[in-house]
Parts: sequence; structure tokens; C-alpha cells
Amino acid sequence: MAKKEKTNAFWGPYISNRQWGTVREDTSTDGNSWDSFKFQEAGKRRYYMYSGNDGLFGFCDVSGYFITKLSLWNHKDKIIKERLFGLSGTEGNHGEDVKELFYYVDGLPDHSYMKALYRYPQNEFPYEELLQRNLERNQKDPEFELTDTGIFDEDEYFDVVVEYGKDPGNEKNLVCCYTVTNHSSQSADITVLPQFWLLNARSITPNKIPVAVEYKGGKYIILSSVHLILIIQGIFFFILLAQSSSNFLHRVGKGVQCNKIEDEKFCISVDCGKDVTRKDVFLDPVNPYKNQYVISFEDCLLKDKVQTPSYPMMYGCMIRAKLNPHETKQMHWSIFETLKNPGCSTEEIMKICRKKAEEFYFKILPGNFSLDEKLVARQAFAGLLWNKQIYKYDTPIKTWRRDFENRVKNKYIGLLAPDSNCSLEDVQRVMESDMMMDDLSFVDKHNLQHLRQTWRNETKENKSFWDVLCRNREWMHLKCDHILSVPDKWEFPWFATWDTAFQMLPFARIDPSFTKDQLLLFLGKDYMKEDGQMPGCEWDMDLPFPPVYAWSCYHVFSRTGHTDIEFLQHCFQKLQLNFKWWLNAMQVGKGSYLFTGGFLGMDNISVVDRSFHLKQKHPLIQADATGWMAFFALSMLEIALVLSSEQGADHKYYRACDEYLEKFIFISEAINRNISNGGLWQPHDKFFYDVVETESGDRTPIALRSLVGIVPLLACLNIKMSQLQSKSGKKIRNHLDELIQKNSPFVRTNVDGDYVLCAVPKSRFLHILRHLTDEEEFLSPFGIRSLSKVYEVDPYILTVSKDMQEYLDLNESKLQVKFTPAESETAMMGGNSNWRGPIWLCMNFLIVEMLLKLEKFYGDGVKMIHPSSTNAALTLGEMAEDVCKRVSNIFAVNKKTNARPCHGNYEKYRLENSWRDLVLFYEYFDSETGRGCGASHQTGWTSLVLEFLHLIRHSESTNMTEKYDNYCSAFDNASDFSAD
Repeated sequence: MAKKEKTNAFWGPYISNRQWGTVREDTSTDGNSWDSFKFQEAGKRRYYMYSGNDGLFGFCDVSGYFITKLSLWNHKDKIIKERLFGLSGTEGNHGEDVKELFYYVDGLPDHSYMKALYRYPQNEFPYEELLQRNLERNQKDPEFELTDTGIFDEDEYFDVVVEYGKDPGNEKNLVCCYTVTNHSSQSADITVLPQFWLLNARSITPNKIPVAVEYKGGKYIILSSVHLILIIQGIFFFILLAQSSSNFLHRVGKGVQCNKIEDEKFCISVDCGKDVTRKDVFLDPVNPYKNQYVISFEDCLLKDKVQTPSYPMMYGCMIRAKLNPHETKQMHWSIFETLKNPGCSTEEIMKICRKKAEEFYFKILPGNFSLDEKLVARQAFAGLLWNKQIYKYDTPIKTWRRDFENRVKNKYIGLLAPDSNCSLEDVQRVMESDMMMDDLSFVDKHNLQHLRQTWRNETKENKSFWDVLCRNREWMHLKCDHILSVPDKWEFPWFATWDTAFQMLPFARIDPSFTKDQLLLFLGKDYMKEDGQMPGCEWDMDLPFPPVYAWSCYHVFSRTGHTDIEFLQHCFQKLQLNFKWWLNAMQVGKGSYLFTGGFLGMDNISVVDRSFHLKQKHPLIQADATGWMAFFALSMLEIALVLSSEQGADHKYYRACDEYLEKFIFISEAINRNISNGGLWQPHDKFFYDVVETESGDRTPIALRSLVGIVPLLACLNIKMSQLQSKSGKKIRNHLDELIQKNSPFVRTNVDGDYVLCAVPKSRFLHILRHLTDEEEFLSPFGIRSLSKVYEVDPYILTVSKDMQEYLDLNESKLQVKFTPAESETAMMGGNSNWRGPIWLCMNFLIVEMLLKLEKFYGDGVKMIHPSSTNAALTLGEMAEDVCKRVSNIFAVNKKTNARPCHGNYEKYRLENSWRDLVLFYEYFDSETGRGCGASHQTGWTSLVLEFLHLIRHSESTNMTEKYDNYCSAFDNASDFSAD
């Protein structure tokens, strides 16, 4: 296992970009967290103390209670810019969407250097225009973006570059540099306000946040357990962090008696530079009568003298500057331990940190990467590092859950039993009953009828209404208070376990210790249930994601030295539980070895909402779920082979090898039966499909060619003869040979004694590959589409029988799916993501890996016309290389257009280097143009572009097979970074 070393630095970018609108802040009675807490309220309402915080390029200590973040004012807006603006899931025509321009530019794994850029309009920010124009649009319209307003067209904007650095001699000494550039031809005013916050580590009461403050006269107000004390002395502001037992301080009358204080003092110092106006502001977060912060420029500017409040938990330094045309100004601040002051200035520390970053990436990035590839790779790493955040979902959330249930009960049956201890199930029974109690007054009867109609309307309009009300009730064991690698700190400020699995591949290149600890975290008792179920995400912990976790654990083990057996053992132990959970909970009929799973991360890929039917106990039999389980079985077999070959290995690992091989064969046999014979293979179309099996036994395929039918092909594994030399290995070899003698189509061997296991027989995977190589189907200029393009002019239509309508609770007699290359045209699963055509890097990576595994075994023995419109016969490895190049081209500068396809059509990205060289790593991409769609900072799994680049450019390889072998070996330039 990873060494018990500190894998998170004391200071880091652990503050979310968005806290409002999350499940952790939900105050609704219908589970609609978007409408219960919108952006407009974020500056007026307090967040739950334990659920988190947000801000613009925020940094905080590892506990999340000492926070610093940036605020800006262009002297035109009605509010200060202290958080990123975006539309909620109910406001955007394609769901939630951040409407800002910001970029993650650089970073180091220990956060000793971090760099980001915010592009700030000088004219009034078009909050209302962005909201209204998007509300007016439907799902078939393009999104209305900030650049569409024209606010940047005349160069009337500031670039605000934020750089953090750390004293090389003491990582608790933090420095920051703001570089502000006026791009306009006119002078412009800007106010920069760095904020420093102290949060109480224990209190969750909205209006009760005790703070310890010392004036020269000496006065204390007490915290308990963890003490963060702001001490004001002249122009310096000191933070006192005191650790002690819970009773080391106690009140004596109006005074305080202190015993055994062990403290650290930090000095906050701000250097504003020249020709600016400075004003120190103490922002009082507590109003004894209102649940809100008092943070506004108006309050500060209207006062001749800013009064220090009694309990200053926030200090801000307002720096007003007038910048001439194209002028740049810099401002610095520092937080130093007073007893360990650095030996050099803030500016000198920043220079050292910048140099450190250059040296680090000179080592990490291959020498044969082009300059542009290095730029893309470095910003992809920066995105991974900036997308760390403290995620809290613990006791106060359980309190929130209780309060939420009480709000629902009070709304629906409060008039019947205001003091009742009834459950939500009792609410459901009352609301769905037609009985009326005789002792109710006429008014109460009328009100009850109204409430019942409200309930029925909710359940009619939202068939998952009851599931939302009961959301996450079975996950009360969760104890989340960790620094996590999240997909996107604005759009997805929470964990999603299959995202984590992909994110850890590139993360392992720069921070192996953090990577291993992150993988182990979700396998631990704070997250995984005792029965082995892993959580989905905060919107619905019960929804399963594709079981790719074992695959990720093995990848990280293999590519970080292939020696951390303890790590692999811990992973394997918990993954066995997860595998059993899938067998027990997601198998459609015991012993069928066919599986369901709901949406499985691919939101709207089917003609029906697969997650809804999973919840209704009428699940589809899914080709992807079954294929994923074959994939999972092979990943477990691969791990078990390593553990069983260790000297003195426990015999249980051999038994595990045998068990997972057997399960793989059972699953492969089940999925390859014809649909008419109980399987998922359609011999006429030569493709795998989901199947609806009604209670009468009728089996109807959803004959839609999508990634769903390609997933079974991903379940393949190479086993070298050298891996089977141990005692247990020889037993496995005998088992494999027995399967070959029985003519199993799922195991093959060659003259070298190597084996390949594949859930799809050779003749069938060749048929599927013909679809993949067809540019009129799956092969796009930018990778593999998620849905065949044939449905663009000829949409897929499923005629629904009355039997199926009743079984699936459908109102329509016909359902349709049309190829849509970019944003979704359906509201299914929120309408935010689209799997009906676009390019997704996660699935493209797995497809490339599958091609390379098969190439490794078959070599020149398998060639196909690729693309199918040409006469070029390519090996599977050459096909994989072509897909890698197509995907990489999304981010590369096109020589003809002088633009990066990911940036879309905005002219400045094409015409100006200062725009073009700021890369955005979107959630998914338009399959026909390469334009980025969805979340704009999903590094996240879109950082997998690093892996595509490494596969293409591996310096020691001459062909793709060698490149893959070298790619799979331990990194020769991996970072040995760990937190200081």
C-alpha cells in the first residue's frame, strides 16, 4: 500500500468553484437543489459550515478552515466578482453551465506553484442577458455563451493572472502574486480584494461562530478544540492556530483563562505595489438578526473609516488601481509563520517556484513532444491539480437529511399530525390514499385534497419524485471529509467513482502517492458499503457506475513500478466485495450472468431512461452492463495473477484466479447467445443490444448501434507465458489449455504460449470493428462517436407494444433516437450530457487499449480497411494509432484554420495567441467539428489526452505494439513528488 506519508500539502487549491446548487445545500421539499439555492443567493446566504465553501481561485489549509480567495470589482457591476457565475440545471437550455472565461495554466503536485487566469470584462457583466437568452432557448438551440454577448470583442477586459507559491524552506509560508493587465485602448479602474477567512471547525449553527480576537488591550472570545485567532497589530494581521484539548480554555466571568496553549502565529502581509489606493477591510460574517454575510463594496466604500467588528473572521485588503491602456500591475501578499520567516522576499520566492515548475515538467514531459503538445499536456496537468477540493458529506449532512424529511412531512401531512414521528413512507401512504378522516374540518379536508393533488402532479411530472425524496437514505455511513480529485469544480463539485478511475491514470504520472491514496479512499469504510456497493455521486449514491475501478487500480500499480504489492492487496480485498455486490444486486436472474445497471454513466444513450426502469424493478438486460462485468472479471483475474505469483503467496489468490476466469467464461457465454435464445447478440445485425424482457417472456431488443454494443469488446486480456511460471500460474495455464481443447471461442493461444482472452469471439469482433472503422457510422475526424451516424438522417424508432408500455410504464407507442453530434436535444438525465453522437475521451481510450491488446496477440494476422472509405489495410495497432491522432487533434492547432477545434468558432481563439494558447478541456466534443461541449474544465477524464499523446509519441518505440508495451511499463520519468 502507499506509504503512510502526508499526501496532501498544507496549502492547496482545495476550495470548490461552486457550492450553491449542490445536494449538500438543498433546502427544498422536492429534492430540487438547483432552485432551492441559486447563484443570486450565494452572496446573501450562508453555506452549511461543514458542507464546504467556494470562491475564485481559492486556496485553503488542508482542514479547510483557513481560507484565502480572490474578489474583483470593475466599478461597473452591481456585485463584486467573488465566485464564478453560471446557470443552474433548470436555467440553461442544456442544464447547468458556467458562463465565465477562466483557465488553469500551471501547477505542481505539492501546490508549491499554481497558476490560473481569469478574463474579467471591464463593462458591466451581462448576468441578466446570459440568464434570459438561455431561458428563451430550447434544447435544439445552441447555448448562449459569454463570448456571444460581444463583451470581449473590443478588447475591453482585464487579464488577472493568479500565482501561488511556497517558501522552499517552509511549505506553510504561502505567497501570492496577482498580475493584472488592461487589454483595452482606454484607461480602466479595477479593485482587487484578496480575502482571508477563518472558519470555526466545530460550529454548524448559522448565527453562532465564535472567534478568538486579541486587541492590544487583550480580550478573548473562545473557540473549542481548534482555535483560529485573528490578531491585529498595526498594519500586520496575525492568525493564531492553537491546538488543545476541548477544555483548555474556559470562561471566567467576562474574561478568559488560558492553559497549555500550543500555538502557531501567521502574519498576513499585503504589498499593493505603486500608484494604488489601499483600504483594509474587516468583513463581519455574522449578523445577529439575519442569516447572511455582509460582504459588499457598497458597505466598505460608503464609510470614511472602516470599523473593525467585534468578531472579525474575515480580513480583506481593497486595492484600487487605474491601469493605463495595455498596462500591467502586480500585487503580492504573503502568509508567513511568524517564528519561521523566509530568508527571501515574496517576489524571490515566486521566481524560485516558477523555476521549480519549469524543471519539473522538463523532466516529466517527453523530449519528443512538440512545443504545442507540451503546452497542452502542462495545462491538462494543471487542470487535474486545480480540480482538487475538500468534499464534506458527514454528520451535518445527516442533520440536513433529517431536516429535509421534516420539511417534506410538514408540507404534506403537517395539518394531520404536526407532532408525529411518521416516516416518509407514511407520507406516501397518506398522499396516495383517497380516504378522508371524518374529524377534519372542511378547510383541512380541502387543504388535504390540494396537497394530494400536488403530490400526484409531482409524481406524474417526475416519475423519480419518490426516489428523489428518499435520496441517499441508505448511505448514512458516509463520512466524507477528504481532499478529492473531482471531475470539474464548478459543474461537478463532487466525486464520481468512474471519473476517479480515469483521472488517476494521468495523475499517477505526477503524484503516485496521492493517486494510490485516492483509489484506496473509495474502497474504504467511509465510502463503500459493507456489502461492497460503491457510491455513485451525491445526486444519487445508489446509481452504479461502470465497474472500471479494478482496471484503474491495476494500471496505477503496474505503471508506478509494479512493486507496491501491499497497495494491490488492499485494493483486491475490497474489489472482491464490489464484484460480489454486482453479482448479487445487478444480475438479472440468479445464474443468468446477464446484468443490468441503469444509465451506467452514459446518460441518454438509450431510447428509454435506463436508470428509471432500474429503480422501478423493471430493468433492461443491458449489453454494456454485461460487457462491463466481463471486463471487471478480467481486471480481477489480472490482479490475482500478480498476487498469486508472489513468493509465498496465499493459496486464496490462485482460487481467485480460477474463480474470475470461470466467471468471465460464464458471462461471455451468456452475452454471446442470440437474443432469441436468451442472450444479447443479434445475428442479423451482428451487434450486441440491450433487451427488454417483459413478464410474459417476450424479448424485444433495443436495436440501436451505440457504445452500449461495443463495451463487450473491451473485455480482453493478454496473458504472457512468463506470467504463468509459478506453481499457481501453471494451474491457470492448465485451465486455459482445457478451455482451448473444449473449443472455447473466448480463449486463444499462439506459438509463443501467450494467451488472449476476449468476451467477443474473433469472427464477431471483426464485424463490430467494421462499424467502428466506417466514417458513416462510428469513426469521426476526432475519434469514435458514441452513436452511429446512420441515425442522423434515419432516426432509430422503437415501436412499443402494449405489453411493453405497461411493463415500462410508458405513455408513448413509439420512441425515437436521432444522432446528435454535440449538445443533447433531450431532457433525459437532466439534458446536461449527450451520448447520442459526441466524442468522449474515456471510452475512446478504452477502445484504443482494446485494439492494442488484440494487436499484441494477432499482430499482422488481422488487418482491416481503415477508414472503410479507403483501400488502406491497417493492423489493429495502426488503427489504434489513427484514433489516438484523431482525438489529439481536438486540442492541436489546425494548420489550415489556425485554431484549436476544441475552442469552437469564436474568432479571438483563432486570431490571437493570448487566446489560442489557453486550452479548455471539455466534458465531451462535437464529433463533426471537435468543438467542446458540456463542462469546460473537466480534467477530469479529458486529461486522458495526456495518455493519447504518450501512446503516439513514445520515444523508444518503432511501431504501435512496442509503443503500447513501453506505455504499459513503469514510468521512466514519473514524479516522486510527495507533500513536504
